[in-house]
Amino acid sequence: MLHPRPQATGELLDATGVEADPHPQIAAEARAARILVLSISDDYPAAAKLARAALEGPRLESRYAAASLANSLATVFLGVDAFDDARRALLDARREVGGTADQAGFNALFADATEGIIDWLEGRLRDAGARFRLALAAGRDDPLSRNGGNAWAALLHATSLYERNDLRRAAHLFHLHLPTARDLGLVDHMINGHVVLSRIADGDGDVETAMGLLGELEHLAERRALPRVAASARLERARQLAGRGHLDAAREQLERAEDVEVWARVAALRLRANDTEYIEVGRVRQALHEGRPAEALPILRREIAAAAASGRHRRALHLRLLAGAAHHAGGDYETAAAWLERPLADAAREGAMRMILDEGEPLAEAIRAVAERHAAHGAGAAARDPHFRAWLEDLTAAMAPPRRAAPEVAGETLLSAPIEALTRKEREVLRLLAEGLPNATIAARLGVSDSTVRTHLRSINSKLDARNRTQAVAVARRMGVLA
Repeated sequence: MLHPRPQATGELLDATGVEADPHPQIAAEARAARILVLSISDDYPAAAKLARAALEGPRLESRYAAASLANSLATVFLGVDAFDDARRALLDARREVGGTADQAGFNALFADATEGIIDWLEGRLRDAGARFRLALAAGRDDPLSRNGGNAWAALLHATSLYERNDLRRAAHLFHLHLPTARDLGLVDHMINGHVVLSRIADGDGDVETAMGLLGELEHLAERRALPRVAASARLERARQLAGRGHLDAAREQLERAEDVEVWARVAALRLRANDTEYIEVGRVRQALHEGRPAEALPILRREIAAAAASGRHRRALHLRLLAGAAHHAGGDYETAAAWLERPLADAAREGAMRMILDEGEPLAEAIRAVAERHAAHGAGAAARDPHFRAWLEDLTAAMAPPRRAAPEVAGETLLSAPIEALTRKEREVLRLLAEGLPNATIAARLGVSDSTVRTHLRSINSKLDARNRTQAVAVARRMGVLA
């Protein structure tokens, strides 16, 4: 099960022929293993088909195997949007506990975590966060230590902390437990962990680390033959590049993320990592950043209707926020305010922030306008709610300054520094830097070593009086060195 390529375990099962063993209990346990292999191979439809057959087959005599199977079934049924079946599997897991404290604790942990995932997908983020905390408390050890707790629950709790904009504690848990998720092949945890840590690094101006984490995720996808993971990494890279104004590079990554088979499968499933992160959202973001809101609106109307019809409440909330941003970008400010009123109230009630902050300037600009409207006129029932007003104040305070604002610079020398001070090679490095590329990729593009790239970066920062690579790019744009 811990093989770097989970399909290898399936091949081992094929080679042994143990699933066809004449002893019914051996064959049943082998089929239980097959279900787990399919789930960590990201093949939920095949796993669900086998899971339903397992429910009709002989009951496993081993309580440990039966509880493990029941927990696997819960995960599989979650993925195929069969929440009631997932809950029944959790009840079976609790019944199969053989009386040991370890097994009872794990099953309680898993049940709380799985119920929390259902809450999360249905938009009850506060309830989800509470369940994730309970799941973490069910572990016998310190959940914040590297060896304690359970990675499954800890990473879910970290996702909840991140959504509430508690970046420090979220990053701590992700750094501790993401290696375990990689080892165990927990696909949605792998995607969420790398994406969140990359976003935190990007917000700190550490573009190299942000891009490096996404590159690592893409490498994992290729090594383990997980195309959804690769497409998710490219989709996030497009989001970050567009947010930094590198629209051509963002469009290229979006095109690389266009995997028809992957996104068709995602559309039919309920996968945490892609609940709000899928290709149509990527197209909407690109259109908004490129100043084409009219092209985004038909996509949003179609996706909102589909999300509402299928009960994907968290997705619908996110899409309505983007629709408000699209109307605002198109100059229809009254319609934008009307679109944003309900989802903002819902987000405030659930304590959600990052689904808004991570959209960057297109949504931030629309929400600033709503905040100004509330401050000036006290518009809407939500504006009279002190909890909503406090949340909106915290949200707007956490937003990055508008991109059109001049970057903060260290002294007037930045405006007068001669463009000719940069060498041709340094300008090439700056151009690649502006695309959000890490040092290793820049080195490969230019045919030089990593240390040479670092030398160029030190020289660029010195000549532009910049503190880091992000500020160097901003200063270069202001001076006209970069288009």
